[in-house]
Amino acid sequence: VSQSRYRIGLIGVNGAGKSSLCRIISGIYLPTEGKLHLKGRVRALFESGLMLYPELSGRENAKVLCKIYFPECEFDHEEIIREAIEFSELGEYIDAPMKTYSNGMLVRLTLSLLSSRPAEILILDEVFDGADEFFREKLSKRVRLMIENSGAVIFVSHYQNQIENICNRAIVLVDGKLVFDGAISKAFDSYRGRT
Repeated sequence: VSQSRYRIGLIGVNGAGKSSLCRIISGIYLPTEGKLHLKGRVRALFESGLMLYPELSGRENAKVLCKIYFPECEFDHEEIIREAIEFSELGEYIDAPMKTYSNGMLVRLTLSLLSSRPAEILILDEVFDGADEFFREKLSKRVRLMIENSGAVIFVSHYQNQIENICNRAIVLVDGKLVFDGAISKAFDSYRGRT
């Protein structure tokens, strides 16, 4: 995977291997066979609660996530956190323990932080699930800007309209194997023909 203007939609039924592939690309899992060649730093978000500490406050978790997401921007961390918290509209809840957050609140915080800066290689794995309708609309503009300014993007979703709005091609996985790579409409035809 190289830094470029690739916008790849990754689709397949649950259990097809989408998240496993994304975790291999991001370095969380090691491949069991073959080799992975990356050119660029990966920033990935898989699920709203990943890498969060339930006993810590939202603000404290934001500091932890900022170190993970933006190690190259150490001197900008305070500004990134301040702006992300403001964007999230969590208000006084930002200082409440993370274990008291709803899934929607977790999505607000993690996506507000992740979308603060573009990435060389960006992976978004079904990240909009759980965000309320109002915030999803607000967030989609911010995420679109981040995507436009990022290098390569892998976007995992079951929703054709989301993939069409973000991606310029799609890949279909079945049982961990690539079965289609090409136009989005044809990818969804392939996907639906296998479900």
